[in-house]
Amino acid sequence: MKPAWFSNLCWAAALIALVALLQARPAMAADGQIDLLLDPTATTTINTSGSYILVDGVTMTADVPAITIAASDVTIDLHGFTLTGSGFSGNADGINITAVSSTVVRNGRIENFGDRGLELGANCRISDLEVSGNGGWGIYAASQAIIEDCIIEGNNKDGGDGGIKVSSTSQIRRCLLSSNYSSGNVVGIQAGLGAIISDCVVENHRNNSGTGTAYGVDVDGGVVENTRVSTVSSSLDSVIVVGIHTGDTTVVRNCQVNVVEVGGSLSEAIGIRAGQYTQITGNSVYGITAADYASTAIGIRADRAAVVRGNTVYQVLSDGTESTSIAACIYAYGNGCHIEENYCYLAWGYVTGGPTLGSFGIYAPSSVDDVSVIRNRTHSNATSGIQVSTNCYRAGNLTTDGAAGGTAGTVPGGADTNF
Repeated sequence: MKPAWFSNLCWAAALIALVALLQARPAMAADGQIDLLLDPTATTTINTSGSYILVDGVTMTADVPAITIAASDVTIDLHGFTLTGSGFSGNADGINITAVSSTVVRNGRIENFGDRGLELGANCRISDLEVSGNGGWGIYAASQAIIEDCIIEGNNKDGGDGGIKVSSTSQIRRCLLSSNYSSGNVVGIQAGLGAIISDCVVENHRNNSGTGTAYGVDVDGGVVENTRVSTVSSSLDSVIVVGIHTGDTTVVRNCQVNVVEVGGSLSEAIGIRAGQYTQITGNSVYGITAADYASTAIGIRADRAAVVRGNTVYQVLSDGTESTSIAACIYAYGNGCHIEENYCYLAWGYVTGGPTLGSFGIYAPSSVDDVSVIRNRTHSNATSGIQVSTNCYRAGNLTTDGAAGGTAGTVPGGADTNF
């Protein structure tokens, strides 16, 4: 029989060992979330799958990521706190990954990191974040990402970046993207093939220096719907500025594009620029301006076999004096476009006799054939309402255009047939 004091000593040793084991493990909330407390001097790396919750904000004093995720199937709830980087001039991301997927990040703010605010892999989900003042993309994610209810503003310092970039078959919903300026190319949202962008607001994106592009939305085949794009601009030479830019086989529907402006020579301002086999329906495009001798102002530019139906395009203005200068509410750029039941109003030139090629409600160059122009309404376009080649089909259009207010829409292509 062992003495009582010996048994008590064994119990005490076991208790001490248990306490040490619990202290060595991360603290865990009652709902199973693991408490996450960040080190401002070094990156916190998550190596184990699970659900984590931030217990406090952090301001990094070193130019390193606040969090690196090194395991798949990780959820991070920022719990309303802010991750603040060491400075806009640095090179660190706010949160990044090492070749993992299926990450969830939600509910907080990421700001002032020198590179991307957030970089995640495939099958990630991002929601309820404010991402602002970072040097690269606000959010950068691989394929099949879902991003919703986020505010992305004031990101991108070096050009080529912008608000959100995702790869194929991703979804972006109910996000606000604002003032993601750049010293070069800039994009509010850039999405890969098969992406869906819906119910977003994209505003105040500007190319501040250098040639190149400024796009509000750029999607390589997919759907853009119920989204408003406004104030995309550049005052530089040789810049293409587009509200919504698409690849082939894209649907753009029920969107608003307002105020797309260029101010340099050989530049183009385009409300919606769509690729081949696209459907552009039910959109409103307004205030497309090419000032200060810029080349081109176009409301909707459609490539081969595109369908352009039920859109309203008005106030497309060009001051261009180069040989290719034009103002057009709708421009059929490729063969086989179908243009039906659109309202095209006030394509005009700032200068007498300009733009050089003219101002049109609906226009197709002489090299473009098999365009159907049916039941459209054109009004107050300076040169004519409809200008297409004789190899195009026209029927049932109502045109009241021309500098003198006449019906200059009856131009090559044959007389309309009233339905």
